[in-house]
Order: sequence, then structure tokens, then C-alpha cells
Amino acid sequence: MSCPVSHQAMPVERVDPLMPPPGYAQLLAEAPVTKVLDLIGLQTWLVTRYADVRAVLGDPRFSSDFVAPELKGLREEEDFVKPFIRLDPPEHTRFRRALTGEFTVRQIRLLEPGIRQLVEDQLDQLEKAGKGADLVEHFALPIPSLVICQLLGVPYTDHDRFQSDSKLLLTRELAPEDRMRAANQLRDFMLELVHLKRREPDAALMTRLIERSAEMEQPFSDLELASIGMLLLVAGHETTANMIALTTVALLRQPEKIEALRADPGKVDAYVEEALRLLTIVQHGVRRLATEDIEVGGEVIREGEWVIASLAAGNRDPGVYPEPDELDADRKRVSHLSFGFGPHQCLGQQLARVELQIALAALFRRFPGLRVELPEGEEIPYKHDMLIYGVHSLPVAW
Repeated sequence: MSCPVSHQAMPVERVDPLMPPPGYAQLLAEAPVTKVLDLIGLQTWLVTRYADVRAVLGDPRFSSDFVAPELKGLREEEDFVKPFIRLDPPEHTRFRRALTGEFTVRQIRLLEPGIRQLVEDQLDQLEKAGKGADLVEHFALPIPSLVICQLLGVPYTDHDRFQSDSKLLLTRELAPEDRMRAANQLRDFMLELVHLKRREPDAALMTRLIERSAEMEQPFSDLELASIGMLLLVAGHETTANMIALTTVALLRQPEKIEALRADPGKVDAYVEEALRLLTIVQHGVRRLATEDIEVGGEVIREGEWVIASLAAGNRDPGVYPEPDELDADRKRVSHLSFGFGPHQCLGQQLARVELQIALAALFRRFPGLRVELPEGEEIPYKHDMLIYGVHSLPVAW
């Protein structure tokens, strides 16, 4: 099969803010592996079918180790280390192996009591903020930020510093120089932490990584440790914060779902999995580079060509999920794509799940009358401008 060169733009315009752009459904039905122009005007293969997305993400011939097209021509500083999600094995394996034990189901269960207490404390803060409080500022963002700070050993008093740089890194249309500047500032912030933990070791994850590194055949440099910390810090709070707020919006649209959840809190995990699938906050997919000619879904992707695997489209593939646009907590469980697939599947997914389950169950238990309450004439400010989808703010009352 031969795919003609396409000048169709990658879908980005949403009709319903809680649904992917409708163009994905059309592509999935008519041309599940096709060429489009991506967000920066680059010709790219777009893969939308569930099985094909998994095939791309699970195949080592599709590389993660490349200079992002939007940064081409911009010289990286010599003391900048790529995040390990942008490396291929064996380099990627060296980083991931050192971290895997920190994010097992067993390890995350040990964190649950502390997370529950943090959630209750933030609900207290939300209540004190009063009617019209911003759920993002007082609940959705502080919870994962506090958790990842405690885990890494980052002083939460520095949260304004790292949150502003994290937000810049995830802004969709940002000058390459500004993106690099934000990354460098975060690197310097994490380097300070590494140096602090070398001088004053404690029980936090960064100290454990320093100690583990000393026993490795190829120890991590301080820059590599800082790179690990950067990735965990950004991913550890931005993604979960957006999911808490966006899931709240989705559930408030369907109050019967909230009542069902309050009646049976034990099903919160099913609601969380469905929300993760439906909302797919990595809204523009995952980029890979073909290192040889590879057939996917009947099309031959040539060596050196770009591929974007659409997690959002794959998560709504009707061949895998009957009635894919419905939030069905009783749906037969099929692993969704929101945490990726293959060797780069999200390392912190169990932590994210636990934070979401605890936060959402407690929020609707504590505030059964929760509702969005916007100033007259205003609408919910969705993150159409960001790489990770969500809401910028969410005024609520109860």
C-alpha cells in the first residue's frame, strides 16, 4: 500500500474540550497510518490505531534518541544531559534500572498514608480559601507537587521556582531559546539539590540514587543525577495535577457518576482508569524516529522519517473499546495507552494512580455539592496551548 504525500495538518482543534479533535476519529476509521503536517509544519507519519500505536512504541527500531525538530540548530550546552526518556537502550536501561525499584506497587503502597494525610490537609486549605476557590491552586497542583518534593527531598518552599520553569517547558508554542533557558534553570536547580544531598545525606530518593550510583559499574555524574531529578520533578507534578483537575471537570458533567462513586468508593480505581483513557492528557502524541524501513499498519515507514503515535486516538479505538467516548467504570479492563507502552512506559504510573484515586475519592466525599462556579461571562480556561492537557484554573464552590 502506498500513502500519498499529505498536506493535511495534524488535528488540534477540539469541538468538545473533553474530547480529542474529531479529526482523529476520521483518520482512525479511514487512514490509521498516514502522513500529516505536524504542529511545526514537518511532514510526519501519524499513527492512530491502538495496535499500531503499541507496535510503534514497543519497537526498538523507532528511536527516542534524537534532537527534537523544534530545537534543531540550537546548540545545547555541553553540561546538559538529555532526559533518559530521550535515550535508547542500553543508555536508557542504565537509568531506568536504577529507578525501577523505587516505583513498584509495594513501594508506592508505603507512601499511601502520607498521601492521604496530604490530601486531607489540602482539602482543609481548599475549604479555608472559601467559595470560588481555585481547585488547581489549592488542591490539584499542591498534592502531586508535595508528594514528589517529599519523595525526591526537594524543599517545597522552592515550588514556585520549579513550577514556573516546568510550565514553560510544557508550553506548546515557545521560542526554542526560552525552552532551553527554562531547561537550564531547572538543571541548575536540581544540581543544587544533588550537591546538597552529597553534603547532607538523608532518606530521600535523591540520596538513595547517589548511594546506589556509587555501587554501579558506571556511576552517574552529578549532571546525570540532576537530569533524573528534572524528569521526575516535572513529570511527577504536572501530569497528575492536570489529571486531578480535568477528571473533576469530566465527572461534574455526569453527576450520576459521582453519586455512583460515593456509593461505592472501592470502584475509584476503575473510574481513574477510565478517566486516564478518555482524557489522555499527552494530547499531541509521542514522537519517534524510524532507524530503518518498518511496516506499520500496511504502510512502509522509511528510515529517517518521523512518526507520531497518537495516544488519544488509540485510547478511543472502537475496535478495542466499545462505545469509546463513554466513561464506563464497568468496562472490561484493557490496558490503555495513557502511560505509553514498551520500554519507555511511564515509570511513575503507580504513584500517579494512587494520587488520583486518593485525591478524587476524598474530594467528592468531602464536598458532595462541589460545582464549577465561574465569574459571569467566563469559561473554563483549558490548556489548548500546552503539550500536557488540562485546565489553567478551576473556580469551584460547594
